[in-house]
Amino acid sequence: MATKILKSFQDVEQYLDEVCNEADKHRTSLGFLPRPAYSEQAYKGQLWIAVDKESGSACGHLMFGGRFPKLKVMQCLVYSTSRKQGIGSLLINELISFGEANNYMTISARVAADLKSNKFWEKNGLIIIQQLPGGCSRNRLINIRVKELNSLSLFQGLPTFFGATTSDKLCFHNNGPNLHTPIYAIDLNVFFDITKGRMFKKESAQIIRQGLSNRIKLYVTNEFITELERTSNDIKDDPVILFAKELPVLPSVEEAVLDSLYNELRFVIFPDRSANGKESSNNKSDLIHLASCIHHKLHGFITREKAILRHTNDLKRSYGLEVVSPSELVFESIELQHAPLNVDINGNELKEIAFTEADREMAESFLLSIGLSIQDCASILDPGAVDMPRRRILGFASTSIIAIASWDAPNIRGGVCEAFLYINTTHPNVSKITDHLLESLSRDSVARCFKRTNLSINPGDSELTAIVLECGYRKVKGSYSRFSKVTYCGPVFSEDWPAFIKAYEEISGFRLPLRAPNHQEFENSGVVVKNTESSDSYNVKLFDFETLNSPAIILCPDRQGVLIPIRQIYANDLLSQVRRQKELFPSREVLLHVEKSYFKKPSGTKRFAKGMPVIFYVSSSGGGSKEAIGCARITYSDEITPQEACVKLTRQGVLSASQLESMKNKHGLVHAITFDNFNLFPNAISYELLKKLECVSKANLVTSEFLTYKQLCAVLIAAYKVNH
Repeated sequence: MATKILKSFQDVEQYLDEVCNEADKHRTSLGFLPRPAYSEQAYKGQLWIAVDKESGSACGHLMFGGRFPKLKVMQCLVYSTSRKQGIGSLLINELISFGEANNYMTISARVAADLKSNKFWEKNGLIIIQQLPGGCSRNRLINIRVKELNSLSLFQGLPTFFGATTSDKLCFHNNGPNLHTPIYAIDLNVFFDITKGRMFKKESAQIIRQGLSNRIKLYVTNEFITELERTSNDIKDDPVILFAKELPVLPSVEEAVLDSLYNELRFVIFPDRSANGKESSNNKSDLIHLASCIHHKLHGFITREKAILRHTNDLKRSYGLEVVSPSELVFESIELQHAPLNVDINGNELKEIAFTEADREMAESFLLSIGLSIQDCASILDPGAVDMPRRRILGFASTSIIAIASWDAPNIRGGVCEAFLYINTTHPNVSKITDHLLESLSRDSVARCFKRTNLSINPGDSELTAIVLECGYRKVKGSYSRFSKVTYCGPVFSEDWPAFIKAYEEISGFRLPLRAPNHQEFENSGVVVKNTESSDSYNVKLFDFETLNSPAIILCPDRQGVLIPIRQIYANDLLSQVRRQKELFPSREVLLHVEKSYFKKPSGTKRFAKGMPVIFYVSSSGGGSKEAIGCARITYSDEITPQEACVKLTRQGVLSASQLESMKNKHGLVHAITFDNFNLFPNAISYELLKKLECVSKANLVTSEFLTYKQLCAVLIAAYKVNH
């Protein structure tokens, strides 16, 4: 269709009634404007209409306003009879040309976050720089979208005033709050647990070990020493006091400041005793400890004093001080969640084994050969402590080392993990072994708990960098070989959002919106992620957000899923976490891939969308367990020929060419699905429970079952035993 754009009032006037009528049909998207508003904009030359050159019929309109140097789009609408012909982009491009010719700096538009039209605005270069709440009646989130223009104004050449806008540009700061080691002060009762051999000596001793290994920083207050001296019979030669004085001590606090905090805390911790003004010396010491911690803005105070522990929430809410008992802070290591692999790739055997001290000489030789120093080797091969061992893994091709990975064991409280990955990048299977080790690192986490991984790799290696970025890691500013990633294993329910964003900011240094987006908003607009260390902000779509925090699954309202049956034999070959025992023969190559393929007979293909959560159900065929065992995320879905499947996807799947041929439809096609972010359920869901949750139709899970948001949540709540 040949189209022209009318701009003058004389040309536009005859179409005003039609423009008003078309706009009124789309009030939900465009909002309501009285008819005189259209006439006023037309008089100013700010209502443009696209018309068919031959018939003269209106195809769409653009209405804009704003004050120099900013243009604001008020409405952009393509009429239903003229869609998918590029008319909307034609109108926007014409406005861009107008703005640049007249030295405007920006074009902006306000777009409801749940509208599909967000994709149109993004395609035309208007990026999200802010999200604001809409009116009370609809409770919408409004995207403020902006495009910078290449005008010839005096402002040209200045740095851009918008932050990066895609997840690709997101990066971590080297010295942000997310990298700070948490600082705690210890109470005297924790110290006495160790020196006097009390009941909690094991937990208290591990607190000290954490301080020595820099998992946390430990301090004592001035009052700690004073209190010890008050209870000692020999101040000068008491070995306990002499040892305590060697501990890091917080600087003293001005008396006036200390007194002010002390008096506030009296009424919080000891309200009954404060009323009559009588307090024991122990109570006074407790309050002075707390006042010192609050003044110095420590992360927390470690104590077993029940009166203080009772007011944990009050102290956190009012002063930002976390109060914990020694048992709460114990770093309890968990077992490695994957078994060593032995994989055959075209007759070439790749092995992954746990590192032992007998391998040290060979491992050091490999690390030195790729340019690392002896000091580097010591950090990479550090075994950790007895009760906090580090993971150390070697990758072999035949008898030669091609990869070394090591990282801190995860803790039930999450936290920061220092990791290393060094690869012989000349090896033909470098991407496969790297994928697998990075996935192993992500999965070595506690369910529904954050972990921040700081990863060091071969310096300056572009191929390895590309693989790391694809797996959701992002660069640390100022470094060519250091990357960071936040991991969250399992589902995030909408009820979790307030706690989720708080924990996310603490561990990543990035702030998320207070309001949980629904599925349409997350899909069409994404969320604005702000760096608390800088003014940078990033607009991240749902798929990218889950990749950055993989293997997380965000259960935003209205998101739907699918329940897919799989035979036990295929589950064993496809999903490495399902393989509980050592295999006698090498595994198939598919176990090395992060993204894996599943094939089925074509049926309802269009309903399988990229990003859709998928739950795998092991059927009874071949002695299967009749349980839902885990969830993943669809990355691709389409009908293709068995030949295409063999060429593109069979290395990621477990079916042979003949098996693929047997499931093609009358058009000679099979349904190919690829998926990633697989999470093995902590608690498998039986067929009976699935039926009780109304997830089983009359087909009895012989074929796929699509799940509503409510059903999807119900399955995952049961799998993770979540109390909502």
